[in-house]
Amino acid sequence: LLTVVLKVLECISVHSGCVYQITRDMVCAAFISMDDMMGGGIAVAAVTDLLMHSTGYDVTVCGLHAPTPPLVMPASPPLLLNRLRGDRSYTAPRYDPEDTATDYFQGLRDDVVWRLSVPPEGQAALLELQERVSRYPFRGLFVLAPTSAQNHSFVTSPVERIAISQPQLLADRRRWQLKERRVDVLRVHGKVQDFTPDELGDVARLTYAYATFLAGASNALRAVRALMDLVTRSLEKEADFRGQVALMRMPHTLFLLKRALGVLMQPALAAGWRGVWEAPEPSTDDLEALSGPYGKTFQDEPWLKDFIVHAVFVIGVVDKHLLA
Repeated sequence: LLTVVLKVLECISVHSGCVYQITRDMVCAAFISMDDMMGGGIAVAAVTDLLMHSTGYDVTVCGLHAPTPPLVMPASPPLLLNRLRGDRSYTAPRYDPEDTATDYFQGLRDDVVWRLSVPPEGQAALLELQERVSRYPFRGLFVLAPTSAQNHSFVTSPVERIAISQPQLLADRRRWQLKERRVDVLRVHGKVQDFTPDELGDVARLTYAYATFLAGASNALRAVRALMDLVTRSLEKEADFRGQVALMRMPHTLFLLKRALGVLMQPALAAGWRGVWEAPEPSTDDLEALSGPYGKTFQDEPWLKDFIVHAVFVIGVVDKHLLA
């Protein structure tokens, strides 16, 4: 566990972040700009993804913008060299998930945590977002969609729309309040310059399919076709591994496709669809069970029945062989 935390702290420090809280299962940091926050988050997600396979720890990485009065951000403290070199003068206790009393990071906390005036409303919103994205069957850096005034140079794509309480700075610029808003959760992929035009085109297609899905239940079939086209394009590239990379970069393509099929094939769910998903996540088995009765309603349009059955089959194949 100490190895994971040290890697996280290193990524935060490199991207000019200031750690303001470390607990037994969470590290929180503040950044001045969206670019710094996204850069640090991408680095943390990449490093911890590699460590997850060797350590077994699951890491959720997320962030949001919280308006604050002007803050003086101290320079990030360097990690003590003796710890980075493996000096055993500091040894964290062996982590026990059942042990709620031991403070595993007291010695480390004294060195790297800064006293920043982070609004409790902002922390509450961050924890609410963390709880939501931790349920996703894929990992990465997730952020709440920034406003047009919060510029950044990263490629993002939408995952879902959620209702969340976001902190707002009052007119006196000293107090905050939480206001519930419907806002998109975005998955951050990386710097724009690291993507080919073809990859950026796939992100644009996913964004179009997502907007179509949110437009209402009457557009569910159109959204399914757009998402299936994206999955099919990725599978056609699989021979040189670009397809697998594309689906791994945007695993929420399949996530959205399952939801769109769920809305399409369940009239009760379609009737209440307003853009915020509140139903249980549909599994491949659930979709297979729904596709039979739904297909019988299209006796005069067998192509549509075949399309839905094929879509469910492709989901099963991708789930089992590419994204497992």
